Amino acid sequence: MGHGTKKILDTYHKLYPQQVNIGEHNHINLYRSGDEMQIKKLMFKPIHVEHSTPGAYGTIIETKQGSIIYTGDFRRHGPKKEYTDEFIQKARKSRPYALLCEGTRMTPDKEKQYTEEQVYKKGKGNNRRQQGSCFRRVFDD
Repeated sequence: MGHGTKKILDTYHKLYPQQVNIGEHNHINLYRSGDEMQIKKLMFKPIHVEHSTPGAYGTIIETKQGSIIYTGDFRRHGPKKEYTDEFIQKARKSRPYALLCEGTRMTPDKEKQYTEEQVYKKGKGNNRRQQGSCFRRVFDD
């Protein structure tokens, strides 16, 4: 968990203990942009990105086959847009063979630029109809 996210959760827990509880953990590994974490044969490199919620990260995952990029949820505007630009530069430099990209509004069609609430409701309905693992586009229209 990112240091910023941990601070936000700790603050919310103090203000609203009945609403925010991440459960009991013996140890939470904290990271920040520039850290590297080895998990088995994978190397995870979190890099901060601009987002409406502070403490957001994209991640470069290095494997034997090459890099996988996970964008996380990001934006290219806002007070820290240089964070996202830095992530894009580092991701490009890693020459990835795969990209996992979050996207709520990844279309020029204004009618399909869903709000977070609309994404949640559509995704929840689609997941109910699936059996087993679900890796798919949420919107096929």
